[in-house]
Amino acid sequence: LPMLGMVLINYAKTLKNVRVKAIHYGAFEKLGSAFEVKNMPISQRNAPIIELLPLASLMDWSTAANTFLKYGLLFVVLILLQVSVFNNVSLFGYAQPMFYILFVFLYPVTQRKSLFLILAFSLGLSIDFFSNSGGINAAATLFIAYFRLPILKTITRKIEFDNDQFNFNNLPIGEQFGYLFILTFIHHFIIFQLSYFKFDALSLVFSHALFSSFFTLVLLLIYSGLFLKKTR
Repeated sequence: LPMLGMVLINYAKTLKNVRVKAIHYGAFEKLGSAFEVKNMPISQRNAPIIELLPLASLMDWSTAANTFLKYGLLFVVLILLQVSVFNNVSLFGYAQPMFYILFVFLYPVTQRKSLFLILAFSLGLSIDFFSNSGGINAAATLFIAYFRLPILKTITRKIEFDNDQFNFNNLPIGEQFGYLFILTFIHHFIIFQLSYFKFDALSLVFSHALFSSFFTLVLLLIYSGLFLKKTR
């Protein structure tokens, strides 16, 4: 029973955003068998109460450590790829891929949003640091990270997701394209709008964002097809 309870509590914390303040377990079995308890005076039926919240916290820390090990390497690799490769790629002078936002799409949707937002902001800020771009990548990446889940729910018409790691490769092709393109275009539009910072350059910003979004989208779909397996 205690272990089943811990599983249910972990489910509630992860998917229902429930805040657990205390977990108490009455160790009734410490008093003996049911026959012995029945013949025991009521005044002596004092079962010890065990606090299980530290055990739940240990589960949280182990999950966080696993997530860090799994996505920490991806975090670093995407930064290196972006600043050393994709920042030097420009197609027809309009399209510049920003492949690093793959992190936003791959990070588990059921993990704590606060940690995800911190990581997304740090990712963008790292790109800004090496690209000398003054914080525009941090702002754009934080924006799409914040609105990722609402947009995903709107597109898929789902209220919640049971998988610890949401695999966008499982989506129907229309939903997958819409999900990736909307967030990618929003991100790129913010990048170019903040870069030009002129309302009279809106058409130029739109064309740069559109072409770059398609370029990035192609790379994301290639990665999805090669490295993300569909799950049932």
